[in-house]
Amino acid sequence: MKLYKRLNKYALILFCLFFFVATIQTGAAIYFSKSDAKIQSADLVVVFPGDSQSFEAGIRRVKDCLAKHFMGISTTQGDFRNLLKKKAVFATVSPLPGGKSRSTFEDVYQTSKTLK
Repeated sequence: MKLYKRLNKYALILFCLFFFVATIQTGAAIYFSKSDAKIQSADLVVVFPGDSQSFEAGIRRVKDCLAKHFMGISTTQGDFRNLLKKKAVFATVSPLPGGKSRSTFEDVYQTSKTLK
């Protein structure tokens, strides 16, 4: 019976500790998500392969004049230029195709080569 009471006591302490930490994390997430930080311009917007939403977000950043260069990983030069033309991206933006890759590691490698 003593062991059962002791286990209940430790379980209650662990639950309270978990609840406390979760409350702090939720509060911090809410506080920092309401940041009034402005998006600053950059030299390059890089879009990795994936869903079309990430590519659309990159195009929006470039159209908002937040970057002068736009790089799409795993795209060929011709396909990339056609896509930018179709999306009416400004001619002042330099399209940089990222080459073909088979993994996220290769995506990052292609990006680092371009940055150098």
